[in-house]
Amino acid sequence: MGRANYGKVGGRRSGAAFQWIVIGGVLGFSCPAIIGLTLLILGVVTINPSGTTAISTNTPSVIPTNVVAVEPTADIQATVNAGIALALEQTRVAQPQVTPTNTLSSVVAVPTSTPQQPVAVVTDQPLPTATTSTGGDVSQPVQPQNNTPLVTLTPSIPEFLSSLISPMALIEGGTFNMGTTAQEVRQAEQECVTRDGGACTSQMGEDSVPPHAVTVSTFQIETTEVSNQQFVAFLNYLGPNSHRRGCLGQPCIETTAEDENSFITFDSQNYDTSVVLRQNAVVGVTWYGALAYCQTIGRRLPTEAEWERAARGPGVDGFLYPWGNTWDETRARTRNLGQIGAIEVLSYPSGVSLFGVLNMAGNAAEWVNDWYSANYYNLPEASGLNPQGPAVGTDRVVRGGSWDTRPFFVRTVHRQHFRPEETKNDVGFRCAADYVPPTTTAPTTNTNTNTLGSPNVGPIIPTPTAITGQPIMPTQAANPTPLPVVPPTNN
Repeated sequence: MGRANYGKVGGRRSGAAFQWIVIGGVLGFSCPAIIGLTLLILGVVTINPSGTTAISTNTPSVIPTNVVAVEPTADIQATVNAGIALALEQTRVAQPQVTPTNTLSSVVAVPTSTPQQPVAVVTDQPLPTATTSTGGDVSQPVQPQNNTPLVTLTPSIPEFLSSLISPMALIEGGTFNMGTTAQEVRQAEQECVTRDGGACTSQMGEDSVPPHAVTVSTFQIETTEVSNQQFVAFLNYLGPNSHRRGCLGQPCIETTAEDENSFITFDSQNYDTSVVLRQNAVVGVTWYGALAYCQTIGRRLPTEAEWERAARGPGVDGFLYPWGNTWDETRARTRNLGQIGAIEVLSYPSGVSLFGVLNMAGNAAEWVNDWYSANYYNLPEASGLNPQGPAVGTDRVVRGGSWDTRPFFVRTVHRQHFRPEETKNDVGFRCAADYVPPTTTAPTTNTNTNTLGSPNVGPIIPTPTAITGQPIMPTQAANPTPLPVVPPTNN
């Protein structure tokens, strides 16, 4: 059996060389063609109309939407994808990087017709020190003038409060000598030292000198001092915590939480007082508390001149005490009795004034409207029609003396003074109001000629209930009470 003929080992036929040359040529041509096609698709290489070829450095062109893109064949997809990725990365690096901008501000125009206002930053800075008009530091700021117009309040008072307010006595207007003489002050000093065992001096009464002619218009004043019950009702009307800053932005009164000797309690919701103390005169009230109470019920504080007129009685030269010119310790509650504290507002009826007003001597001293000045009685403005005291001041006048003073201080002419935010356990108040004559008068058969307005008015002692019912409330006070602008105290 013959052996297969495989040819010579390592030998090559002459036709094989030509085949390898053809295969190499095809491969050499196809690779550049594929790369060129890729670059042409990416736009890296472009063919100009002139037939020349150029390499593009621009961003790849966007294919128009009306031209259909021809996808590469399946066998070259991987090569095309790799080329596209490489070309995109090279293009991104070649492009300049743009700084990001606020898209909203570049699209939406912000209106500029109204300038933006700066926002105020609130900080816990201390209040500025009060100064006078000349710029110097003072312990008390300068107060507004007494002729500052006051908007008369016309509140709608709830029944529980209006049913408690005091009746008022009608005080006949007229001219009288307000103040006293230096001789009377020296006599009062002697009586205080020798009779009452006090330590009075004539200097304590010098601010009541000299006597000067004053004319007051007819007005009304409450027959009794304001009681604890009335003031508690007022505080409950204002609401919880009103005693702290509820009276013209100032403290009204101290409760047992601030002063254990107070007669008013506060349980965080309601104010109250002991049943046995309800009818006692309220004390420890500030001037602001007194004024706010009076305004709430449509009244006001009396002026110093009005108070003295109501205490001294009718006539040019009134009494030294509400009942006369002779001291009688049974008619007033003073320190001579050795008893502590203000008592019922209807007490000591024997000490009623000729106008029918109770306890204008002793029991509780009383705030009045006026600022205090030691030499005010020496000034021309202290005389004349309806004086209202100095234009400015730091203290308010207190009248009538109290259970804690000697008879020297309860004389109808004597003056005391305290800062309006002070609280004293013997200082209270009563309210006043303008008198508005009735428009019509009911017919009467009364033959008494000693009526108001008659020239025959004499020292007839009226009863405390001479005026019954609620008084006519004025719509505009002839002599408005000022509203002081005082920075809050740190209580």
